[in-house]
Amino acid sequence: MATLEGYAPFCFRQSVAETNEIGELIPPGHDSKRLQGFSWDVVRLSLHHKGYTIKLMVYPWARVISLARRNEVDVVFPAAKTGVRSQFLVFSKYPVNTVHYVIYVNKKKQNNWRGLEDIIGVRLAGMRGWDYGRYWNAHLELIELREVNTVEQGFQMLDHNRVEGLAGYEEVFDHYLIEKGMDEKFGKLPAFDQGFEFLSGNKLNPNIKQILNDFDSSRQRLFKQGILVKLKKHWFPLSNSDI
Repeated sequence: MATLEGYAPFCFRQSVAETNEIGELIPPGHDSKRLQGFSWDVVRLSLHHKGYTIKLMVYPWARVISLARRNEVDVVFPAAKTGVRSQFLVFSKYPVNTVHYVIYVNKKKQNNWRGLEDIIGVRLAGMRGWDYGRYWNAHLELIELREVNTVEQGFQMLDHNRVEGLAGYEEVFDHYLIEKGMDEKFGKLPAFDQGFEFLSGNKLNPNIKQILNDFDSSRQRLFKQGILVKLKKHWFPLSNSDI
């Protein structure tokens, strides 16, 4: 299994990680010594319930997708469905997590915006390689887009007026602002779309159908037993968004 870190509160590094090893082996009943987060808990608990021992590898997201494309790992997460990915990946029926797409602005300019209908010719920053949904993609040609590599870089550009807005995932970007004590500095527009992220694997993997079926049945068990709600309250204590 491969995933990324630096994607709090979904998948991110423990503050005092006990290992940097690639290929951490995690049997049922045990947790990672490196990774934490809502999405990791959902996947780990679901597959452990079915008796899987997880060999966890953590890489930059571009490499995670590359490994999946070459069928060098069984599963990756959390992956949004896109046209390109659907050419070589299959996805779980149920999502690992939900994200809401929003545009962040400087608070003093917040009242000048209504939403994506105001983006013609506007300079916006967005995360390199991230998917922002069909509505965003349909308007891409109208945007003067500046791609950034980190959330920090995006907010720095917004703070210095190098862009007029920053497109982000509300759950991830809000977590960053709260952690940095900057949540009062920036405003945001209402979510213009939402997306679901899944467990996925290469279509050519002979075991992928069974793995995804096992995840889906166990993920629904977490939902019915109220465990997903408890995980949400733990990782999103200030959020009322869907899971």
